[in-house]
Amino acid sequence: MRLRVLTWNINGLRRVVAVFGGLQRLLEALAPADVVCFQETKLTRVDLQRELALADGWESFFAFTRGKVGYSGVATFCRRDRALPLHAEEGFTGVLHLTSEGLHPRWQAAGCSPEQLRNLDGEGRVVITDHGGFVLVNVYGPAITSEERAEERMSYKLQFYRALQLRLDGFLAEGRRVLLVGDLNIAPDYMDVCGATPRDFNACRADRAWLRGLLRRGEDCGGAGRPGATGRGLWDRRQQQQQQQPQRAETAAEHRWLRRHSGSSGATAQVRAGGEVAKMEEEEGEEVGEGEGSDAGLPPFVDAFRAFHPKRQHAYTCWNTSSGARVNNYGSRIDHVLVADGTRSYSTGCGGFPSDAAGAYGAVTDSTHVAVDVAALPAGSPRTGPPGVLCPPWVVMADIIPEFQGSDHAPAWVELELPDDLLMAPGVVVLVLVLVLVLVVLVLVLVVLVLVLVLVLVLVLVLVLVLVLVLVLVLVLVLVLVLVVVLVLVVVLVLVVLVLVLVLVVLVLVVLVLVLVLVLAASAASAGRPPPPPSLAGASPDLGTGQQQSHQSLATEMLIIDPAEEVEGATAAAAAATTVVEAAAAAAVEMGLRTAAAAVEVQVAAAAESPGPSQAALAWRQIQDQMKPPRCSGHKEPCAVRTVKKRGDNNGRQFWCCARPDGLPPNGRCDFFQWARCRNPPTTTAPGSEPGSESGMADRGIIAN
Repeated sequence: MRLRVLTWNINGLRRVVAVFGGLQRLLEALAPADVVCFQETKLTRVDLQRELALADGWESFFAFTRGKVGYSGVATFCRRDRALPLHAEEGFTGVLHLTSEGLHPRWQAAGCSPEQLRNLDGEGRVVITDHGGFVLVNVYGPAITSEERAEERMSYKLQFYRALQLRLDGFLAEGRRVLLVGDLNIAPDYMDVCGATPRDFNACRADRAWLRGLLRRGEDCGGAGRPGATGRGLWDRRQQQQQQQPQRAETAAEHRWLRRHSGSSGATAQVRAGGEVAKMEEEEGEEVGEGEGSDAGLPPFVDAFRAFHPKRQHAYTCWNTSSGARVNNYGSRIDHVLVADGTRSYSTGCGGFPSDAAGAYGAVTDSTHVAVDVAALPAGSPRTGPPGVLCPPWVVMADIIPEFQGSDHAPAWVELELPDDLLMAPGVVVLVLVLVLVLVVLVLVLVVLVLVLVLVLVLVLVLVLVLVLVLVLVLVLVLVLVLVVVLVLVVVLVLVVLVLVLVLVVLVLVVLVLVLVLVLAASAASAGRPPPPPSLAGASPDLGTGQQQSHQSLATEMLIIDPAEEVEGATAAAAAATTVVEAAAAAAVEMGLRTAAAAVEVQVAAAAESPGPSQAALAWRQIQDQMKPPRCSGHKEPCAVRTVKKRGDNNGRQFWCCARPDGLPPNGRCDFFQWARCRNPPTTTAPGSEPGSESGMADRGIIAN
């Protein structure tokens, strides 16, 4: 059976469900995924609702944060008919559901206290589901989002991953297949960060060193991967170690703890090795096994995406959407699918399959999956980590979906191929049938109880009718009060509408006054020119020659105007227009329209210097030019205004910057920066200053500092 496991940091489950129109549609959009792992659900146990957890044909398993609200959280959704898990666990330390048995010996050996483990699992970052054929670990790794707490969060991050590795190594030591998926908040290589180079990429950062060690552990051992390696498998080396060292028996308490927390029901545990089955039976509460706390002899994890796409570049899963970085694919790959095989059939040795031993190894055959011919793998076969490490044969394909929208992360998926008997054991089916029968019996019992309750309810209904009569009277009173409230609200609404209409009328009057001012200013220049006399050619033919000559002389006298009189008339008209404009500006200031008043006074100042319609238009153009944003130096495009949010002296101050989103040049944002122009708050006119003077304009906020 083929299964597809998909992981996606959704940055808020409630928000994404609303965007897709429901949980069912969201899961259908992610088809053909059989198991969907969400990170950063940002839910607490109180916030969990039916529409966020239940979908037809799916089962869900959640981990909640026990601290902050709207923070962290993971969830795993599994199809009931294809990938229903046998066991599920919130967290990975077991301290959230601690029993009287106490801590597991692995934590005691590591020196971890219950308080430390509760702190690691208190943020709801891990959900573990056991699907029989493999163990799925859904992880949301700690992130470092603040420079002030960088050192503290890095320490917590390392503690989290080291403790998680102890649990993963425990699964591998038991011979299990392990699938680690989720947002680890770690970019393993410079190829996974946009714009990074081997020179500036800090590969020695503590969290990256941990991940690199997980992917490359065993590379320096004396196994495969070195010259002269024989290609003997991991389990061959373990058998040699067991022959050289005495076997260690676990305590009875440790065995009971393992059996209870792993969901094992019986006295035998089977470990498949090739086609053989080795049975280990309990004898007086003891069983033989290897010690925990050491990763010696354990297989490395494999980055499934890089195994199938080792040279793909610009493959990112996370972007800063607040700056538009996704437009230019300016991101990083921090969402991963890591696989490791602890079964005896998949023997990788200390360093994986050596290239010179691949042909000699031939086909890897196991009762748990079909044979895989290693020598027949195509060129560029899935490899990662140490030289020669192959993806396990049950991993068919892995990739990311960067075009999928809905979050600041992109989904990543892996496809597995495992036998049906590993994914659904026959005993589980029988157990389910028994549970169904028990539920049917319980339903029948409940039906009988319901009938009895119905009889009791009939008696109760009589009393309820009496109460209903009382409630009817109360409802009548409530309706009366509601009507009164409705009438009051209607009256208030009418008053609000009237006020809005009044304000609109006042605004219209102000606009009309401004238009009238412009008309008067435009006609002021031509106020001294009289209109041309009527044409003498159109005179009545009945007039005599003398009368026509008198009309012509009269027209000549009307056209001869003294230039001094013309200037005096234009000056008088301009003064009258100025008086009207200043009156309109004063009225606008009283109404709070200071911007309009300032614009009118600027126009008056320009018209007073040289009256005429061209000077008025020039004044308006100057006002409009001052309101335009500057252009950036990199792209010659209009800039966008931003506000300083960082604490300091400039907090809340506005500035101009390039409007393009983040990205590499030349398509990304350029380095243009300019503080926004500040304006003094408007004040009243200083005593003794003229309304149109420079001091009066500065007092009104027209002239900037």
